[in-house]
Amino acid sequence: MRWWNRLPGVNLGGRLLDWAGDRAWRAGAGWVRLDAWTSNERLHRYYLGQGFAHVRTVLEGAPDQGGDGGLVTFVGDAFGA
Repeated sequence: MRWWNRLPGVNLGGRLLDWAGDRAWRAGAGWVRLDAWTSNERLHRYYLGQGFAHVRTVLEGAPDQGGDGGLVTFVGDAFGA
C-alpha cells in the first residue's frame, strides 16, 4: 500500500495493522506475519516501531514480482492475544 502516507495524522497504517491483528485473533491466530522487500528500510523501521519483531531476511527471491529479490519478515502478536 503506497497511499497510506498521503493521509498524515490519521494513523492509517496503525489502524490497518490493528484491523489485521484483530482479524487474525478472531481466526484463532496468535500472531501476524508481515513481509517487506529488503530495500524498503523505511517500512522495516515502521514495522519495528509498531512493535513487530524482525524474524529473518531472505536475500533470494523473485524480482519479477516487483521487488528487489529479497524479503524481510516481521511478526507481532495478534490483537487481543
